[in-house]
Amino acid sequence: MKKILLILACFQCLCLPAVADSFFAAIEAKEVVLELLGDEAEAVIPVMDELISSWVDYAEESGGHFPIDKVLQAMVDATAHHAGQYRKAEHVPYIIHPLRVCRNLWDEAHVRAPDVIIAALLHDSVEDTSMTLEDLEAKYGKGVALIVNDVTNDPNLDSEANKQRQVDHAPYLSVGGKLVKLADRLDNLRDLYRNPPPSWSQEKVDGYYAWGEKLLEALRGVSPTLEQGIARVVAAHGSGHNEQILPEKASFDSFHQIVFEEYEADPYDSYDVFVLDSGWCAFPKWYEGFYPRVGEIVKVLSQGDFTIIIRFDGNGNIAAKWLFGPNGEKVWRAL
Repeated sequence: MKKILLILACFQCLCLPAVADSFFAAIEAKEVVLELLGDEAEAVIPVMDELISSWVDYAEESGGHFPIDKVLQAMVDATAHHAGQYRKAEHVPYIIHPLRVCRNLWDEAHVRAPDVIIAALLHDSVEDTSMTLEDLEAKYGKGVALIVNDVTNDPNLDSEANKQRQVDHAPYLSVGGKLVKLADRLDNLRDLYRNPPPSWSQEKVDGYYAWGEKLLEALRGVSPTLEQGIARVVAAHGSGHNEQILPEKASFDSFHQIVFEEYEADPYDSYDVFVLDSGWCAFPKWYEGFYPRVGEIVKVLSQGDFTIIIRFDGNGNIAAKWLFGPNGEKVWRAL
C-alpha cells in the first residue's frame, strides 16, 4: 500500500496544469499505471493504449478544452484504488472494467463530456474501495461525484435488493448517471457472455440477463447505441447465436466466419499491410472508433463496401479487430 501511495503522489506532481503537452502527460500516466499493475499489466494495455490515444487526439483537436490531465489522473486513481482486485471470471486486474466502460462511452456512444468520462473511470471506486464521495468532489468536482453516487449501490441492502433499487431509480438518474450505468451494464453483460463464471448456475446466469433487460428498459432514451448493444447481448443469450455479439475472445477464423455469414463477404479477398509513420497515413477515409498510431503495423482486408482492420500488439499477436461498413461506421469490434 505504501508503494501505491508513493507512485500516486509522484504522478499527482507530474500532472499539475504546468504539464501542457498532453502527449507527454499521457506517457507519464501510462508508466504509472504499468508500475501499479506490474506483471499483470498485459491484459490492460490494449484498452488503455486505445483510450489514451483517443484522449490525446481529442485534447489537441479541442484546443485545450478537454481536461486530459484530470482524465489521466482519474485513470491512475482508479488503478491505484482497485489494486489487488480482479474480474471474477477473467482474473485480470479490475481496472480493465472501468477502462472498457469508458471505451463504451467514448467509442460507441461518442460521449466527450469530461465529467462523464471521469465518472466512468471511477464509477466503482466508492462502492468497492476506500474512496468516498467527498474525496471525489474535492478532487474532481460535484458533477463527477453526483454521477458516481447515481451508480453506487446502497451498502445497507443485499444484492437482490440493490438490483431492484437500480431498476426503480434508473428513470430518475442524471443523464451522466444513465450513460455510465448503460456502459457499465453493457460491459458486464458482454463479459458474462464471453466468460460466464464457472461457479454460476444457469439459473443465475439467466437471472442476470433478465435483470439487465429490466434495467435497459428503465434507462432508455439517452444512448440508442448503448441500448442496442445491451439488447444484442440479451438477444444473443436468449437465441444461443453468436451473430448478434462477437465474443472478444473469438478466434480469428471465427471472426472471419461470422463476417462471411452475416455480410456475405469473403474477408480473405485482399490483404494489405500498412505501416504508419509521421508523414503518411494509410487510411484515406474515416473509420469510427479506429485511431491510427504513429509507427504501428495494421492489416487491412477489403471486400466490396466492407473493411476489416486488424491491430497487432508488440509481440505480433492480434490485439483488436474492427469491421466497418460502407461509410466507415463500426459494425463489429472484437479483442
